Amino acid sequence: MHVQMKQPPITRIKAQVTTFRRFSGYRPFLYNVTVDFCGFMKNPKRFPFFFMVHEAIRKFSNFNHSCPYNHDISINRMVLTDEMISRIPVPSGYYKLLIRMASEGIWRGEVEAYLEVNVGYDR
Repeated sequence: MHVQMKQPPITRIKAQVTTFRRFSGYRPFLYNVTVDFCGFMKNPKRFPFFFMVHEAIRKFSNFNHSCPYNHDISINRMVLTDEMISRIPVPSGYYKLLIRMASEGIWRGEVEAYLEVNVGYDR
């Protein structure tokens, strides 16, 4: 994923992460969290679910610092491992992860990721 900044620097970012589970279609499930991303980057452990998602993305991205962002954002060659999935307390099943981003108070984009969690047993 590559996000090109049209008017840097970006100083105010809001991020929302929502999880869905497939039950005759994808239904909201367990998490719907919105945070001030700049504040999160200054103290990431304040938001445990966001911290888990960010830890999975961090090694593959270039947004590992606090605001302002004066450069394009990229996530490159990301692969989810069993270790990353096992940290999230969910039962086996099919999930959708929706990540929405806003800058300067305007929703700019969203990313959907579809996952199958199969831990071999039901938690």
